[in-house]
Order: sequence, then C-alpha cells, then structure tokens
Amino acid sequence: MEYIQAGLALSMVFFIVIVITRIWMKFANHIGNTFGIGNFLIKLWEKIRKLSNM
Repeated sequence: MEYIQAGLALSMVFFIVIVITRIWMKFANHIGNTFGIGNFLIKLWEKIRKLSNM
C-alpha cells in the first residue's frame, strides 16, 4: 500500500509541476507578445552579427 501512495504522491507532484510550467509559459508568451521582446532581441542579434562581419 505504501508503494501505491508513494506513486500517487509522485504523480501529483509531476502534475503540479506541469500545470505551473504551462501557466508560466502562457504568461511569458503574453508578456513577450505585448512588449515585442522577441522581435527586439532578433533585430539586436542581426545588428551585432552585421557589425562583427565588417
């Protein structure tokens, strides 16, 4: 019986971690889309590459 309880407890921990991670990723995606952080970083990277090739 202890093995079943330990397995269920481990399953609950994995489930909670997955749910928290999904919520955090949705929040990060919303912030990234709102402020355009991704586009800024990509354009900055392109400028740095362009300057280093000169």
